[in-house]
Amino acid sequence: MWLVLQQERADDYLVATGALHRVQDIVEVAFGTVGLDWHQYVRQDRRLIRPAEPKELLGNAAKAKRQLGWAPRISFEEMIREMTVAALAAVAAEGPAAPAPESAVPG
Repeated sequence: MWLVLQQERADDYLVATGALHRVQDIVEVAFGTVGLDWHQYVRQDRRLIRPAEPKELLGNAAKAKRQLGWAPRISFEEMIREMTVAALAAVAAEGPAAPAPESAVPG
């Protein structure tokens, strides 16, 4: 982001690895980071999958590389592990959550 903000003219840059990953890949790495089997916690409801959703979305960071000299320095897996650890640290820093009021509990 710092490189983008240093440019004389505002422009759009795509920051991407150029590699395809599924949502499931993110889930597998995140749950694996904390030693959990994601199958025990995640369910997929096929009714919620949008039929018009593109099958493959692949980012091309060639412009960022060409104009900014930017290239990814960490792997996808390392990025997800870092994000998972940071999210857990942020939750831990907030302290224990207050119990939900009875009226907020579905049932």
